[in-house]
Amino acid sequence: MARSPAVIRRRSSSAPKIDMHAHMGLDELGAFVATNPGPSEGPGAQREDQFNKRISDAMRPRQTDPVVRLKDMDEMGVDIQIVSVNLPPAAYWASAEKGLAISKICNDRVAEFCAHDPNRLVGIGVVPMQDAEVAGVELQRCMTQLNLRGAIIASNIRARDVGEAEFHPFWAKAATLGAPILIHPQGFSHPDRLAKFSLNNSIAQPLEEALSMASLIYEGVMDANPDLKICVCHGGGYLPYYTGRTDNAYRAQKSLQAIIPKPPSAYFDRFWYDTVVFDALQLEYLVARVGADKLMMGTDYPVPSADWHPIEFVKSAKRIGAADKTRITGPNAARLFGIS
Repeated sequence: MARSPAVIRRRSSSAPKIDMHAHMGLDELGAFVATNPGPSEGPGAQREDQFNKRISDAMRPRQTDPVVRLKDMDEMGVDIQIVSVNLPPAAYWASAEKGLAISKICNDRVAEFCAHDPNRLVGIGVVPMQDAEVAGVELQRCMTQLNLRGAIIASNIRARDVGEAEFHPFWAKAATLGAPILIHPQGFSHPDRLAKFSLNNSIAQPLEEALSMASLIYEGVMDANPDLKICVCHGGGYLPYYTGRTDNAYRAQKSLQAIIPKPPSAYFDRFWYDTVVFDALQLEYLVARVGADKLMMGTDYPVPSADWHPIEFVKSAKRIGAADKTRITGPNAARLFGIS
């Protein structure tokens, strides 16, 4: 069954405001992890306390109740949300069979959640990346049977970088389906030095995002799939903001020139990015680097504090023009996710 375009029910005469980075929670994940415990040590381990096994009573309505969510969206001025399950839902440490089982639960529930108001809630799925072929099959089910608009994956798979050869079949399938893929990290694959001072969030996650982009570039995924649609959360991590040293290494090393035909920075505008960077100067730089047409407004709902206003944040960027701000807060996401 071919997916049908979502139709925006506009809440004003202006361009619709779309939040493309928003999460929901599932209590069912707790039951799964309780009977399928993952390894707690070693690179890529997903400890039980990292899994979305239990939603706090305070957070539960915002995570699981679409009525509460729609009210919050109204207060933020958001017309539509792209909804995904909090990571790591596909249990990459489990077998492919078990990973597929939990993926199906997540994807069915996301579709049911968004069906509450399909004019305003648009879902994306999860896939068992521990088996690239199986992940591709589930991605196709998401797109063709559940009317989901893509998938969200972690930034590494059992501490393997997402661009490595074993994952190439998945990326080829995503490109064929025209499925946007969001990359969203969960901590860091080697967390020993980053467990203090909330560094697992403030430093580890942007580092993971930089590594995932570098992997996709250097491993040839971007060259092999020119139509691939990848969004790297949190403004792309560190890589888009540190081009000089990255490109200098490319120019200095023939081995790098042998595997990709152009410097890494030449690929940055192939990716999409959200605005969850919390710094207007950083947002302005990203627009200058990759173009305003590759940025989309995100909130990280329901995580941010109550005083975080995503639309006002975009408007606060002085070096971004009014037309570009309009594109960032809505039409870019509509174009990527096939929302008419």
